Amino acid sequence: MDNYLKEVGKAGEELATKHYEDLWYTLLQKNYTIRWGEIDIIFRKWDPLLFVEVKVINNTDEIDGYVTRKKIATLRKTMEYYLLRYPPETEISLDVVFVKGNRILEIYENVTNS
Repeated sequence: MDNYLKEVGKAGEELATKHYEDLWYTLLQKNYTIRWGEIDIIFRKWDPLLFVEVKVINNTDEIDGYVTRKKIATLRKTMEYYLLRYPPETEISLDVVFVKGNRILEIYENVTNS
């Protein structure tokens, strides 16, 4: 079951990667991991530096429950660590992409400012 979930998550990340690359974003890194967190995908387009969290869901009821303050805090901490190692010359943003099956259901853009 664990390998199945990893494969489903990887497929969701590939779908999100293609979406942003179609919008002319350049992939910088996938699965940036530190002790307390992970950022699924990091892109650059002129502005801003974009961090993307991908969540594969089974039903739409899961969307609002996933973007919790605790999850956002963990993502922010991971982003801050990345920025210490790779200081940006631009603004930063965080999108959360929800994937179901083989399509993107919804994208919450720039959630770090909410």
